[in-house]
Amino acid sequence: MTRLQKGHALVKHAEWRRRSQMDSTTSHQPPGSGGTARNGRNLRC
Repeated sequence: MTRLQKGHALVKHAEWRRRSQMDSTTSHQPPGSGGTARNGRNLRC
């Protein structure tokens, strides 16, 4: 697996986790917070 492929897989996984988390915690997520994965990570930390 190349470095690029690994990074892409990680991004995909993070995106999937973020999406499944948003499904279960939509109630306390302000509208418009489901932007990019980068945005989600920043909001979470």
